Amino acid sequence: MTPRDQPQHALSGRLIGSARQALTTILVLAIGTVALELAFRWITPELGHRRYDRRFTGSHAVAPNALGTRGGVPARDSAYPVVVALGDSTTWGTGVGTEELWTTRLEENVSEKTPVETLMGAWPGQDLRPLQQTLEELADDRHVDLAVVALCGNMVSLAAIREGESARSMIDTEPPKPVAHPSLKDRARYVLSDSTLVGGVLQVAEITGYLTGINHHRIDPTSPYGPMLAHGWRQAGLDPEVAERAWMLFERDLRDLRDACAARGIPLIATWMPSRFTISEDPRDNLKFVPRDRLAIDPNERARAICDRLEIPFADSLAAMRERRVREGWTPLYIPGDYTHLDRSGHAAVADALATLVSSALGGDLSPASVSVD
Repeated sequence: MTPRDQPQHALSGRLIGSARQALTTILVLAIGTVALELAFRWITPELGHRRYDRRFTGSHAVAPNALGTRGGVPARDSAYPVVVALGDSTTWGTGVGTEELWTTRLEENVSEKTPVETLMGAWPGQDLRPLQQTLEELADDRHVDLAVVALCGNMVSLAAIREGESARSMIDTEPPKPVAHPSLKDRARYVLSDSTLVGGVLQVAEITGYLTGINHHRIDPTSPYGPMLAHGWRQAGLDPEVAERAWMLFERDLRDLRDACAARGIPLIATWMPSRFTISEDPRDNLKFVPRDRLAIDPNERARAICDRLEIPFADSLAAMRERRVREGWTPLYIPGDYTHLDRSGHAAVADALATLVSSALGGDLSPASVSVD
């Protein structure tokens, strides 16, 4: 080797050494990432349940039935009592599988005494008026023995937002359209959706956003979407009468639903689907840092009082959720990063709350003495 070749040889050696070091670093990072992913999947697998599109909700197959909703469809001449479950996404089951829904669990709870079938009459984003139209269409098409409506805060705000709009049944009269097979882009997106590590990072980022005030719970007074209005959210520029009027319209719509059921000889039972931050004072129930001092209304008690006035039997799902935690230990009850949509334990608690009233109603005992279940 000549003296002139020595610097070039040294440079090549350094480049090779740097490349090896880079490859080693990449390999260590890859192994570490895989190890973290496996650890997250073992500890909190639900963080990877983030497929949401026409095919999946929370990575669970949607599989719409002949009516365009979820779950089984009882035969028109079913030999068993049929319970129609009315509600929005909290009943339809955003984030959970069909077998985990409170409607499915209710069948199991009640069937121990009385065989029963449930028919899903719930779709995301619905208020009481289209649910009434849905109930009427279902009842005119088949025999319905009982209706259960799962009320929630979004229905209160939508009662005000959609006032004066025409309502229509949500029943899909057309056969379900086949969903195309996932494209390459969809499959790549699913890889990220299935990653618990990515899910954990996103959840921490969201929590940090609420902690720092980047994310917030403020309401647009002209279009007060979301559950906060039902809680009587206090905010500068937001007239408290907006919430009171929304509750008044909500009560009117619930009265109309009750009357529609009564006209068809169908008993009606109601429950309230509580927000997660009302379950307890535990910080884990308020990861979005909702300032409770700004809440002027207890929606669960307001809904109970309305049902009392309308003589609609009321099942207390909030109490059932708290009881489930006492009985089984602390459990989230809600899907990760959400204070509205229930996980499988939350749905099971709703089924627990409803079981006694549903059994009584199907047995013919729906007396005023059974108006509430605590």
